[in-house]
Formats: sequence, C-alpha cells, structure tokens
Amino acid sequence: MINQHHIKECLEYSIDSGIFIWLTRPVRHFKNTHARDTWNTRYSGSRAGTIDRTGYIYIAVDGKRYAAHRLAWMYVHGSFPENQIDHINGDKSNNALCNIRKATSSENSKNVPVSKRNKLGIMGIRWDERRNYWQARITSNGVELHLGTTKCFFSACCMRKSAELKYGFHFNHGRRGICLKVKESRYGNPRN
Repeated sequence: MINQHHIKECLEYSIDSGIFIWLTRPVRHFKNTHARDTWNTRYSGSRAGTIDRTGYIYIAVDGKRYAAHRLAWMYVHGSFPENQIDHINGDKSNNALCNIRKATSSENSKNVPVSKRNKLGIMGIRWDERRNYWQARITSNGVELHLGTTKCFFSACCMRKSAELKYGFHFNHGRRGICLKVKESRYGNPRN
C-alpha cells in the first residue's frame, strides 16, 4: 500500500492548483539504473495523470492506479480518508485542496449536479399531468420524502430548496454540471 512518504518521493503536489508533477525518482524505485534513467528522462518534471471518461484524474504509481484526489488527500493529511472525497465545486478534475473534502456517501450525494436529462433544471420537481399540479420530492439518507404539491412552479421550487437546507444539502447541490471538454493534451500527454 502506498504511503505519504513514497508519494512525496514520486510527486510534487500544488495545493493551490491541484496539479501533480513527477519528480526525479531515486534508483531504489526501479529494477536498475537504466530503468530509472529512462523513466526520469521521459517523465521527470511533467504533469502526472490522465483524465478518464467520467472526468476524474488518475495517476499510476509503481504500476497501481490511484485517483488523484485521493493522492492529494494523502499527500497533505498522511492517509487516505475512510470514505469518499467530494469535489466541492463539482469539477472532478479540480484537485486543489480547497476543492476537496472528505465525505460519506450520503454527504457526497448531497452535492451533485442536476442530471442532463432533467428538462426543468431543478432537482426533485415534476409535473403531474394527470392531476395538473407540480410535485416536490427529496431523497435524504436513502429515504424519498414527498414535500408537497402545488399549482405554482415557483412554490414547488421553494419547497424543494427549503428541504435541501433542512436536510443539510450542500449549497452547490443541483447546479448545472461542469463542462468536461478537456483537451487530451492537458492530461493525456505526460510531456504537457
């Protein structure tokens, strides 16, 4: 299992930008000096990590793949968190220390963007065509709660937002998703 000392021998982490840079690694990390020299020539000083299709950055250290946000946490705090790490602003590639926090699964689910399939742009609101009114709902700690019905869309939104406050949802919950159009060269090529 990787530890803080080993990470700091391999990588430099910027708490402000969240970017990892490969350091010149010692010979003890490799089978021989030729392997060390080849690796250091190719990667030392370059940005570490690749971005996956879901928007998270992953870094392979000694053949094992780690989520960059978890490495950032260990780099600063000395161990991986027991549960999850939440990207506060919703940008999964932003691993700046001020943008990551440890969270339970429940806490993490209280800071998610609105689905792209949601045509209204507000979570937990739907129109009941048969009854001709708006319904407001929320799911907290795995329990779906019916908040009420109304003829007024704004009132339904207020019910939902009030419930988000009451049940401790993050103020970013329900935001529009972050655009993940990232140039491949930003993370795909280790020389950039």
